[in-house]
Amino acid sequence: MNELSLITVLYLDDEEPNVFLFKATFRNKVNVVTANTGNEAMRYLDNNPDISVVISDMQMPGLTGLEFIQQAHIKYPKKSYYLLTGMDDTKEINHALSSGIIKKCFKKPLDYEEILSVMKH
Repeated sequence: MNELSLITVLYLDDEEPNVFLFKATFRNKVNVVTANTGNEAMRYLDNNPDISVVISDMQMPGLTGLEFIQQAHIKYPKKSYYLLTGMDDTKEINHALSSGIIKKCFKKPLDYEEILSVMKH
């Protein structure tokens, strides 16, 4: 068992193909739980204290991924939060990075090796 297999990652994305690909890619590397909405993701955080990493897509219906992370960070400031986006960085994303709300913003298409490397630290 490697050190990453002990990590539980919450992956938030409303697009099923992305969820499937993320789960398949990290299946034997980390424990992955997934959510399709910010409300569902918050319930996972409320009921699963072992989640240490949260990765959210930016473009979500209702709350954006960043809005969800900002709310989750208030309740659970010790977790590591990451954002995924296909867009250029915005002032909001840059502020979240500089203030430490998110540790990194990954660009799409995703570099899964980069994500794995960042989760190790």
